[in-house]
Amino acid sequence: MVRPYDDDCLRLKHWTDTLFGDEETITEDILPGSTASYFVNGMIRTIVEDKSIPAHALHPNSHITAGVDAEQRLRVAFQGPTVFLVILNENWGQTALPTNPIIGTPLFTILWKGSFEVCYVSSNTRIHMVSNNSDKVMIDHTLTENLKRMVILPNQSDELEVFSLIEKDTILRVAMEGEWE
Repeated sequence: MVRPYDDDCLRLKHWTDTLFGDEETITEDILPGSTASYFVNGMIRTIVEDKSIPAHALHPNSHITAGVDAEQRLRVAFQGPTVFLVILNENWGQTALPTNPIIGTPLFTILWKGSFEVCYVSSNTRIHMVSNNSDKVMIDHTLTENLKRMVILPNQSDELEVFSLIEKDTILRVAMEGEWE
């Protein structure tokens, strides 16, 4: 789980399935209150935060996430000033996504079954996945905790699981059940 701290550092904390383990400082130059995203693709390490996104307005409570699509091109996602989610391509071209997120939703990107997806919490407090042309409920379970951050990974059964840092600074694990709605 990567998260900025109050001392302007971005740190990577390793989750051991029961508690946080080793910690690595990624950078000591993050904007105060930033929701910076740290992305590793092979040997390429990228830090994306509000100051590194030229000519695009972010919602004041927006999180930022980054990932690569099936063609290994960098994509950046954030919540725009009108609350909708936005994806930027490698040339910083903008695509608005058909979404209805909560304000300040945590975001995560994943390449799932060949499709680049942005995961978010919807206004009906369910976790959704959205691509350029579809918005799907990922987990049809109403969240009762406020999520600060989330990481989504396939489990041994090749189903997605959500690991979320919640307000109490504990990890909530939610497994995907059944097919897409």
